[in-house]
Amino acid sequence: MRDKILTITVPSYNAQKYLKKCLDSFKQDEIIDDIEIIIVNDGSTDATAEIAEAYVGEYPDTYKLINKENGGHGSGINAGIQNATGKYFKVVDADDWVNETEFVGFVKMLRDIDSDIVSSDFLCIEDETYNELRHIPATDDEARYGHEYDMSEVKLDRVVKMHNLTVKTGILKEHYRPIDEHCFYVDEEYITYPIPYVNTIYYDKRSLYMYRLGRAGQSMNWDSMARNKDMHLKVLSQLIKFYDEISPEMSGYKLEYLERCIGDMIDNQFQIFIILGNKAGIRNEIKQWDESLKTNYPRLYNATSKKSIDLIRKTNYMILPIAKLAHKIVKG
Repeated sequence: MRDKILTITVPSYNAQKYLKKCLDSFKQDEIIDDIEIIIVNDGSTDATAEIAEAYVGEYPDTYKLINKENGGHGSGINAGIQNATGKYFKVVDADDWVNETEFVGFVKMLRDIDSDIVSSDFLCIEDETYNELRHIPATDDEARYGHEYDMSEVKLDRVVKMHNLTVKTGILKEHYRPIDEHCFYVDEEYITYPIPYVNTIYYDKRSLYMYRLGRAGQSMNWDSMARNKDMHLKVLSQLIKFYDEISPEMSGYKLEYLERCIGDMIDNQFQIFIILGNKAGIRNEIKQWDESLKTNYPRLYNATSKKSIDLIRKTNYMILPIAKLAHKIVKG
């Protein structure tokens, strides 16, 4: 059995409706022996395990199944990292899939490069209809596609999200930091923790990851994020703790990029507060939280990118109800 080029971890919880489409997308004869698919069954109570076992039975050298007690999305990623043997590592959620027409070329490319991370384009696909909603590029500079760069050269014009990201497994293992379990929004931990140890990036124009949007119960819609405000804040607090530990050893472009990643989370936390703008006590809560951020982490305080946040701060957080109304109108 030859060495694996790519490990794909598929965190799966009660995913019987979607799992076959996900797992079928990797079944490409040209590269089937070069990849490893780790299906992490996270305590499912439906047929997730049985579906996965059928793929393991058919392709025992490619598909692997880990059955574990429920621990949330982060626990699935943790299990994948701990068991991965491929040169590169990627997470594909069980309700998503890869673009079959691009996947073979992608794996072949990984044979020939040695970059620390690869950032590929991805597509947002509407649940049920499978209509393309958005194309998310890996970079805003077309000239960068097909080339490796030192991170100091590009300063990463876009934050590399989970759906963009493929990373060297060795980096994740050597600098392993467990991702929070029993919690949403841990994708942000997964994409942030490797940053201090990454030096090179390759930009890949393939629209590889197919990201399903609009599924009922999805954690990344604003109403769900408002309900799970404390989880989002927990992950943000973990990232700030990581920043506290690692920033004294960092400078220049890596520190700036780390601050941009956390700044994106702060932007989202503000949006959650805005959605809750009419709730009793929310103004005092956001004011105390934001003023503490300004006092203790002024660089992170200034890493936010939205003009609406500047306006809220300038009005001493008094316009939260108006901001809530504006958010409702914009988001429909």
